[in-house]
Amino acid sequence: MLIDTDVMDPETAERIQNLGSITIEAEAYDVLMTQGVTFNQLVVSHVRGDYGDVKDAQAKWDNDMAMYNRSGECRSIYKLKSGKRVIVSTKWNQPLTIIKMEDESEDMSDMQTRD
Repeated sequence: MLIDTDVMDPETAERIQNLGSITIEAEAYDVLMTQGVTFNQLVVSHVRGDYGDVKDAQAKWDNDMAMYNRSGECRSIYKLKSGKRVIVSTKWNQPLTIIKMEDESEDMSDMQTRD
């Protein structure tokens, strides 16, 4: 997935380039397009430390450390106007960033999201 980093501040552009491959699942792409949200907006928020609906202090700290150390997983959760949630997840051991819809069966209890 291509993100135009030329139009961003250098620090954000560098962080995005360090995310590895960025993929978006078809369902997430369709939902984002109908909501008028671009994957670029979500990825930029993700790398800038705006983890969306992640409110638990420990989860935010873990995300910050994952981004800073480039290890483990950093997960952001963004609630759309429709009420659906999109997850942006960077797994540094692969390195891979995936944008997908929240799976109802997925255990998000450790993230303590806002409703």
